[in-house]
Amino acid sequence: MIRSQPIDIDGRFVGVAVQSSHRWHFVAVEPVLSDLDGAGFDTAEDAARIARAVLRRARQPSPAAPLPPPPARLRPVS
Repeated sequence: MIRSQPIDIDGRFVGVAVQSSHRWHFVAVEPVLSDLDGAGFDTAEDAARIARAVLRRARQPSPAAPLPPPPARLRPVS
């Protein structure tokens, strides 16, 4: 028998954990979690925990890239 458990994070449906023989597989509906689509987990709770961590990381602002050095000043040729 196949069982499934919807995964809801902060009130938003992001995917479903589907139990096959002995593993739970994550089916992503949230594009940010597409890398997890099809991943296997021991429990549905593990799938939800990892999905929550990935979503939290994706929501964090990325650090600002360092600015390039200023252009070198050209000196007039004498």
